[in-house]
Amino acid sequence: DGQLQPQGLLDRRIPGAGLEPVPVTHAHTALGSADSAVGNYVNLVDLGTHLLVPQYGIPADAAAHERLAALHPRKVVICIPCRALGRQGGAVHCATWGPVH
Repeated sequence: DGQLQPQGLLDRRIPGAGLEPVPVTHAHTALGSADSAVGNYVNLVDLGTHLLVPQYGIPADAAAHERLAALHPRKVVICIPCRALGRQGGAVHCATWGPVH
C-alpha cells in the first residue's frame, strides 16, 4: 500500500531529530495474547529521581529492569507488580490516568 509502518516512520525521523533509539525488551505476547500489555516495559512512570517500572512475573522482567537502570543510572528503579493490570492492556503509566467519564 506504500504507507510506512510506525517503525519505518521512526527509523526515518529519529536521526534527523538528533535522537538515538535504544532497544528495550518487549515481550508483549508473553502470556499468549497480543492484546495484553504484559511485557511492555516502556509503560513506566518517570518521577525525576525514580522510575516506576512494570513487573509481570515473567523471565523478561530482569533484562528489561537491568536495561532501564543502565539507561538511567541516577534514578532509583522501583518495580511495580502489574501482571493483572497488564492482562487488561495497561501498566504503570496507564494506572496514573484519571477515570474516564
